[in-house]
Amino acid sequence: MIKYFFCTALARVRAFLNCCFLLGQRVVRFARENDGLFTATSTIALAFFTLGLWWSTEKLWTAGEKQLSLARDAFVAGQRAWLGPSDAAIEPLQLKQPVRGVFVYQNGGHQPALHSIGVKGLIFSKEEWLDQRSGDPLRKLQQQCFSSIPESSKLAYPSINYSLLFDSEKLQETDKFSTSQAMIDGNSVIAFVGCIAYVGFHEPSIVNINHASFCFYYQSGVTPSPTHLSICNIANFGD
Repeated sequence: MIKYFFCTALARVRAFLNCCFLLGQRVVRFARENDGLFTATSTIALAFFTLGLWWSTEKLWTAGEKQLSLARDAFVAGQRAWLGPSDAAIEPLQLKQPVRGVFVYQNGGHQPALHSIGVKGLIFSKEEWLDQRSGDPLRKLQQQCFSSIPESSKLAYPSINYSLLFDSEKLQETDKFSTSQAMIDGNSVIAFVGCIAYVGFHEPSIVNINHASFCFYYQSGVTPSPTHLSICNIANFGD
C-alpha cells in the first residue's frame, strides 16, 4: 500500500514537471516569435515610467520655486520700510473755532523712506455715520491714496515717531470747516482720512511706491477722549 502511494505521488510530480517544461518551452517559443511585441511593450512601459518620473520632478521643481519665491518675498517684506499711523488727537472743541490736531506715524520697517503725508477732514451727521452713508466718500479717499505718489523729500527713519499737524482753517478753501454746536453735542462726527505715500529702496535699481491709508474719527460722547481718536471701520489699509 505504501509503495503504491509513493509511486502515485512520484508519477504526479513527474507529470507536474513535464507540464512546467512544456509550458516553459511554449513561453520561450512565444517570446522568440513575438520579440517585437515584447520590445514595444517594454518601450511603452519605459516611456510611461519616464513620463511619471518627469511629472514628479516637475512638481518638486515647481514646489521648490514657490517656496523660494515665498522666502524671497518674506525677506524683502522684512527689510523694506513700513509706514503707518500710531495715534491721533485733537484739541478740545470750541464753538466756531478751527479743529486742530496732530497725527503721529512711524516707520515700522528696517529702511528709511522718502514720503509725503496728508489728512483730510470730513463732517457727517450722526445718522449718516450710523447707517454707513459715510462709507462711499471714505473709500473714495482710500482709492485716491493708492494712486498717489510721494511729493516730498522728507525721510522717515525706522522706529522714530513723526507727526503731522492738522488745522481745519489751513486746508484748501473748499475743505475748510470750523467747530459747530452739533460737533460739540455729538450730533456730528468728524472723520479724518489720511494718506502716506512713500518710496522704499529695498533692492538695487528697483523702486516701489507704497501707501498707507488710515482713518480716525471723533464723536463727542462716543470717543472716550479727544487725545486718542477712535479708529474707523474702513479706509485703513496698506501695501
